[in-house]
Amino acid sequence: MTNIYLKKLEKTVCVLFLGLVMISFSSSKAPGQIDTNAKIKSLFIYNFAKYVEWPGKMKDGDFVIGILGDHPTLHSELSKMAQTKTRGDQSFKIENYKNANEVSKCHILYIEATKSDQLQNVVNDRSGKSTLIVGDGPGLAKQGAGISFYEMQSKQKMEINPDNLEKYNLKVSSQLVALATVVK
Repeated sequence: MTNIYLKKLEKTVCVLFLGLVMISFSSSKAPGQIDTNAKIKSLFIYNFAKYVEWPGKMKDGDFVIGILGDHPTLHSELSKMAQTKTRGDQSFKIENYKNANEVSKCHILYIEATKSDQLQNVVNDRSGKSTLIVGDGPGLAKQGAGISFYEMQSKQKMEINPDNLEKYNLKVSSQLVALATVVK
């Protein structure tokens, strides 16, 4: 019983920490500074792997995080995490795609803001596949993404669409839902 309590406490602390990080970091970046938004997004994307449950068929092989678009800082941050972190028995693998028709099997697909016009193609292609689509821009969770990042008052925020997650056979933790604005 104590182990269960400790695990729940650990998850709650992690979710609260992520919430504080999300609220406290400003999205502005001066030339030569670290891209704080890329660090925040990579941390959240990594934690999505913890707080979203994929069907059994997706628990074999590498845990693939795809990036649609050119975001070298995000790729670098995710690659650093992939060197030391795992999701259960799965190693992380980070892949880049230039356009939607290159996307192959992946668990999480981040769509960079400049590629958000390809969201509908991704949604159509991922139909029936268990891919968490993460958009970068307001309103994308209403258009088919499961989660989308957006900025409000120079703060990084996210919205989540549980109905879209369900369409992709994904189960999301209520702790993650509590950190986001829920949209339908």
